Parts: sequence; C-alpha cells; structure tokens
Amino acid sequence: MTQALWRDATQWDSEPAYAQRDRGDLVPLLIMVLVTALFFMSDHTLTAPQMAVENSTMAITLDALQGISEGSIWRRVAFFGFGIFGVAAIAWRPRWHVRIKGALAWSVLLYLGWACLSLAWTDDPGLTVRRLAVLALISVGVAGLLHQLNRQGIVALITFSSLSYLVIGFVNELAKGTFVPLASGYRFAGTLHPAEQGINCSFLILGAICMADCVRRHRRFFFGCAAFGIVFLLLTRSRTAAGTLLVAGFIYWNLGAYRVRLRALTLVGIAGFGLAVWLFLIVNHVVPAPWTLILMGRTSATAGTLTGRIPLWEMLLQFAAQHPVLGYGYNSFMGPKHAAQIIAVIWWGFNSAHSAYIATLLDLGAIGLVVLIAVLGLSTRRAMSLFRVYRDPTIAFFAALLVLEILTGLLDATLVFPSPRMWTLLVIGYLAFRDPADESVARDATPEDDPNVYATPELVGAAQLRHSHSGWPMGS
Repeated sequence: MTQALWRDATQWDSEPAYAQRDRGDLVPLLIMVLVTALFFMSDHTLTAPQMAVENSTMAITLDALQGISEGSIWRRVAFFGFGIFGVAAIAWRPRWHVRIKGALAWSVLLYLGWACLSLAWTDDPGLTVRRLAVLALISVGVAGLLHQLNRQGIVALITFSSLSYLVIGFVNELAKGTFVPLASGYRFAGTLHPAEQGINCSFLILGAICMADCVRRHRRFFFGCAAFGIVFLLLTRSRTAAGTLLVAGFIYWNLGAYRVRLRALTLVGIAGFGLAVWLFLIVNHVVPAPWTLILMGRTSATAGTLTGRIPLWEMLLQFAAQHPVLGYGYNSFMGPKHAAQIIAVIWWGFNSAHSAYIATLLDLGAIGLVVLIAVLGLSTRRAMSLFRVYRDPTIAFFAALLVLEILTGLLDATLVFPSPRMWTLLVIGYLAFRDPADESVARDATPEDDPNVYATPELVGAAQLRHSHSGWPMGS
C-alpha cells in the first residue's frame, strides 16, 4: 500500500511515457525514508515534550550552549550521511539534469561563496568551519535529490517527512503522558520546540493540499493529512506558524484559482467587509474582543514585545553595528563568546537571533543580507512565473512555501541557523538549477475544467500563441 501510494504520488495521473520507467522502482521510496530518518536524527529529540511541559526555557538554553560548544554526535552522523547520499545520488543513475543558468542560480552560488569567504574574517574559525561543513554536506545532499526526484516527488517527500515527524511526535507525547491538550498553557511539541513543530505542521498542510490536487485518486487521504496537521498546528499555539500559513495558503489558492479567480477575489472582498464590520462592533463594545484567541495563551505584555524579541533585537543590532558590512562569520556569532554577553542581559534568547534577517546581518553583514533577500525574492518570482506557464500545483506549492519562509524568517532564524532549512534549500535548488521543461509535462496555459489535464511543452507554446493573439495575458 505504501509503495503504491508513493508511486502514485511521484507520478502524474496521466502516466506519460517518461514516467513509466519509474513504475515499480523502489528508489524514490528508499530516498524518502532515508532522508526523513537522517533529518529526524539531526533536528529532533524525544525530550522535547518535557521541556515544553515544564516550560524549561533555561534547560533549552543550557542544552543549546552545550551543543554549540561540543556539537552533537547524532547531527554529525546525520549530516555526513546526507552528504554521502548526495554523492551517491549524483553518481548513480541520475534522472534529471542540474544546470547553472540565470540570475537566481548565480545568486545562490554568490551566497554560498560569500559564506565560505567569511572564514577569512570570522571571530570563531572553529565554529565557522563546522557550520560551513554542514552547509557543504547539505548542499551536496540537495544536489543529489535534484538529480533523482521530479517536482512532484519533492512535494511528496516534504509531505511524507512532515507527516512522519508529526505522527512520531504525537506517539512520543502519548507514551510520555504529556499530551494534555485541555490543560492550561499546554503547547504540543512532539519532538521539536512548539514553534518549530508549528512550521512542520504548516509544511504538512500545504504539501497535503498540493498532493490532493496532483493525485486525485487519494484526495481523501491527503485532505485527512491536512486536517490532522491543522489540529496539531492549533495545539502548538504558534502564532507565527498560523499567521504565515494563512498568507501562504492564500497564495497557493489564488495561483490555482484559474476560472474561479473572480469568485475567489469576491470571497476575499466579502471576508474583508465582514472583518471590518466585526472590528467596528468590537470597538463599540457590541461584541467582546477575542484577545485570548489571538494571543494564543500569551499575555498582552509579552505580545507587545513579540515574546521578548524586541529587546533581544535591539541588543543584537548593536553588535551588528560593529561589523556592518562583513559580519562575524557564517553562523558564528551565536557562539560561546557572544553567548556569555547576551545571557547576562537576556538569558533566554542567546542561542538564536529569532529573525533570519538579523541573523544573516550578524553573520554575513549587509552584503550577505542583500544576497539572501535577492535569493528569496528571485526564487518566489521564478516560481510564480513558471506557474503561469505550466499551471502545475507543485510549482504553486513552491511559491507558497517560499512566501511562508520569507514571512517566518521575520520572527524565526531557523531558515539560516543552526543549519539551513532543508526543504527551503531543496525548493530554491529546484527553481535555480532545474529546467521544468525537462520533465516533459506541463499544464495547458488555457484553463481546463479538468485540473489534471497536462500538455507537452509544444502545446504550451501553442497556448501561449493563442493568448498572444487573443490579447489576454498568461495567467489571467
């Protein structure tokens, strides 16, 4: 059953000739299981529920300090394993070509190159070398995945891994007796910090909805996975994950609206009008203000400082002003040297800048920050441009995931620290170094009643020609 579901999830419903070579092939399934297992070893811990139940921020802080100083043997094994996998995947029966072409590809290489150059001026050479080694191993592993999986396989991998992590986390909390959703202050952690688990649930929800659009034979299963993710997203009480998922979900829905786009915009207009009326009634004390729901259990005092982030950012920006152009070296600022200075003032936040952009400014300076913003912006733009040609829900998923990460990066530094966010690098790698036309499958640029109708690139070109003669822009 699992193999059949995976085969359906990594092939198109129309079963084009090129996809028939993968029928019965266990390689994609083995890749899915291996990658999921490796990143579980690197990023997850079975003690996460106890930390969340005890609200043991100090324990998390001390654990992070020890991890920075000594490293983790499990993370080393996982990253080396992923790097070895990447080399093997590139060398053994590569199914897709990887090319360096366009501004996005060169921007990604510029970011990687600038990170390596930072070794020349880093404050902590040992830590920077370790972090650069992690970046190199993950990059090689991502290259291996790009040589083996098509874009639908990438979405299936993200969905399967996110679902696996959530299920394991749920079972872990049940086994430890920490799953008490009705208890005051409870936040579901599973095997991650609740905020990170919220992002994992967001990936699952978006991926499952995308897979439901791609593999209609298993729509109920994938919609069930999305519902499962929504329940646990709410239990994490992560405002960042919930808010960014709403925006990313709207991006995905709006891109795939086709002929119902006008209805979608009408619905948004009605919802906006309803929200305005609701706020008017709240201001005039006609209905109570649901601040408890909005704050998700936080107090108004902590919400006003973004749970303590603003004081932390003010302190970090003072450090950034001392090395504004080059920074302190790739992923090296949050080392033992500066940890002691930060912990004396704000003891809970030293192990993360809680903003991908401030973390990049600290590590790679203004130059690195500009390059990172360029990479994220060009990636999002390319995803949306490709969708107008291929009408492929997986590309809409790529755009939605990038929007989610861009917004999450405002309040969360896991995009760049302590290791690059795996799925984001994979999506950016596909957009930067893969030619979607190689997969020989595209959606007709003319909207169809059946969303599973695909066309060859030649038909897409013909559709573009029809649009040019009709005066309608692509994607309208």
